[in-house]
Amino acid sequence: MKKMVASVAAASIATTLLTGAAGAADAGKVEVKLTIGRGEAVVGGQTLTVKSPVIVDNSTLVPLRVISAAFASEPEWLPDTQGIVLTYGDKTIELAIDSVVSKVNGETRTIPSAPKLIDDTTMVPVRFISETFGADVDFQEADGVQSIVITGSLASAIERAEDAPAIDGDEGMTRIGDSHWGWSMDYPTGLVQDYQALSGEWVYFSDANGEYGIDIEVDATQPKMKTGGLLAALADSIYDGTILDKQLVQSGPAPYAKIVSRSSMGSYMENRLYLKDGVLFWYSFEVYDEANYKNQAKLRVYQDLIDSFELSFDAADEATKDVSTVRDGFVTHKDDVYGLTLELPASWTTANDTSGINFYAADEDLSMYFTMNSLEKGDTLEAWAQRHEKRFAEELLPAYRDIVKLPDTTVDGDRALVRLWSEHTDDSVGWTDSYDVYVIKGDYKYNFTFFYGKDDRAAVRETIDRIVDSIRIDEAAAEENFGYLDDQYGIDLHEKVEFENDTYGYNMTVPAHWTEGYYNYDESVTYEYRGGSLTIEADDTMTYKEAVAEEEEYLEFGMEYDDTMKVVENIDTTFKGVPAKKIVAQSGEGGWLISTLYVFEKNKVVYTIRAEEFQSSRTPENIKRMKDAIDSFTFE
Repeated sequence: MKKMVASVAAASIATTLLTGAAGAADAGKVEVKLTIGRGEAVVGGQTLTVKSPVIVDNSTLVPLRVISAAFASEPEWLPDTQGIVLTYGDKTIELAIDSVVSKVNGETRTIPSAPKLIDDTTMVPVRFISETFGADVDFQEADGVQSIVITGSLASAIERAEDAPAIDGDEGMTRIGDSHWGWSMDYPTGLVQDYQALSGEWVYFSDANGEYGIDIEVDATQPKMKTGGLLAALADSIYDGTILDKQLVQSGPAPYAKIVSRSSMGSYMENRLYLKDGVLFWYSFEVYDEANYKNQAKLRVYQDLIDSFELSFDAADEATKDVSTVRDGFVTHKDDVYGLTLELPASWTTANDTSGINFYAADEDLSMYFTMNSLEKGDTLEAWAQRHEKRFAEELLPAYRDIVKLPDTTVDGDRALVRLWSEHTDDSVGWTDSYDVYVIKGDYKYNFTFFYGKDDRAAVRETIDRIVDSIRIDEAAAEENFGYLDDQYGIDLHEKVEFENDTYGYNMTVPAHWTEGYYNYDESVTYEYRGGSLTIEADDTMTYKEAVAEEEEYLEFGMEYDDTMKVVENIDTTFKGVPAKKIVAQSGEGGWLISTLYVFEKNKVVYTIRAEEFQSSRTPENIKRMKDAIDSFTFE
C-alpha cells in the first residue's frame, strides 16, 4: 500500500500544502519551474522536493504531484486498471500507466509518451496535461541547464483546503488518534488535519506554522509480513536523498523499523514502519526546513511528538480526540456532485467513472454501482424496470437468467422498486445476483445495483438493507450540477450507427448500444456488447497468404495448449466478392466460446474480422445483430 499511495496519493497532500503558498505568491495563477536533472520544483514560489523530470520517447515526464500541486487538482487512482483521473475546471483527463491512450472529457487521444511508475513515483507527460488544462509550457536553456516553466491561470480561485477540518484548539484534548485502526499520539497546539481517506486508512496532519507534516497510513493487506521484513520494506519506500539512520527497533510495546533521511532539497524525515496483528502502520514525520531540524530545542519537541505515536487508543480517556470515521463498522460517504450520502462498510473503497460511482468490498464478495439519468416525461418506475428486463432477456438465453420481483422499499422517504436478476455465464463457476433498487427524485432517476454471488444472498442482505436505508439524495445538487443524462437502457436496441475508416477504406454498421473498445486505432477497431465482441483489423504490411498462415499457426498453437479448443470449420470462400478464408473455432468445456474469423484482401490491404460470442449470449437477437454487422462491411 505505502509505495502505491506515496506515488499517486501524495499528490493530494502536495495540493493541500502548496495551494495556499501558490495563492499567496500570486492569487489565481499557475506558476511552476522544474529543472532537468534536479529533484526540486518551485510551485507558486514554494520549493517542493520531487523526483527529477525524465525524458522518455522525446517527451518530458514529471512527477504527478507537481501537476496536482500546480493546478490544485487531486488525482483519483483506479487500482484495478492502474488508471489516473485528473479534473481541472471543465476538463477531465484519464491516463493509464504504460499506456499512450488517454481520454479528455471522454474523447480518446493518443499521447506522445505513456505515464510511467519510476522508482515508486508516478511520472506523467507535462506538456500534454498542462496544455490540456490551458497552461503554457516553455522549455528554456541557460548555461547548459534545461528548465521547464509552466504558466497559466487557475480555473477558479482555490484556497488552502477550506473544507479540511482544523483540529487545533480542541480544548482539553491532549492526544489524538483513530479508535477503529487503534493508534494515537500527542496532540500539540497548531496541528491541522489536512486530509483523511474514507475509512481513515490514510490521514495527513501539518503544523499551522508550516514547520512539519505527519503522514500516517494503515495497510491491512499484508498479513504475511514478519517483523524481520519491516526494515527492508521501509527502505524500499525511500527513493530520494541520503539515509542518516537505519535500524530495527525491537524494544518497547511494538517493534518497528526506523529510517531517518535527508532529502535532496534539505528536508529531514523520520519514517517508521510498525507491525501489529498483521496490520502495517506507516508513520512519517517531515521537517521542511533544515534550520528547524538543526535547532536542538525544536528537534527535542519534534522527537517527543514522534515518540508519542502508539499502536493503542484509549476510548475511556476523555482527553483523547477520536478522528475515526468508522462507526459500528460503517463509514459515511458523501458525494457533493451527485448530492449522494450513504453509509458503507469501513473496508469498502470507491471509484468514480464517467457515468457513476463504483463501491467495492475489500474481499469483492459484494460491490455496488450507482448511476443516474434524466427522467423523461411520462416515465415511471415500472416502465424503467421493464426496459431493463427486456434488454436482459435479449442478452442471455433463458437457461442462463432469472428475474425476481421483490417487495417495494423506500429510499430517502420515496417509494423504490426492487428487482433481483440472476445470471450464469459460460465461464463462471456459479450464479451471480444483481440486486437493483430504482428510485425517482425530482428530475432524475437513481439506480443502485448490488453485485454478489447467488450463494451469498443471506450473508449480504443485512448489509444491503443498511446501505439502502442510509441513502440520502440532495435533489438540488443534481439539478445544479447536471444537465440531460441519457438512459443506457432507454436506447432503442434496434438503432444502428455507421462508422467509416478512411485510412483503410471501409465502413460498417453496428448496433448503437454496442460500446467501442478502449484501445481502438485505425489498424484495429473493436465493438463490445454483453457476451461478445466484434473486431476489424487492417494490415498493409503482409499478404493474404501470410495472414491466413499466421491465423492457422495461432490456432494450432492454441489447440496444443488448450485441449478444449477445436476448429469446427475451415473453408475457402468469398467475402464481398473477394477470396476469403473463414475459420470457426470453439473453446471451453462444451464449446462455450465461439470464435468466427474472416480473412480477405482488397487493394493490398489484408482485413481480418473476428467475432467472439459466448454461447450463453447467443440469443436470436444477438445472433442477428452480429450477422447484420458483419454483412454490413463494405469497401469505400
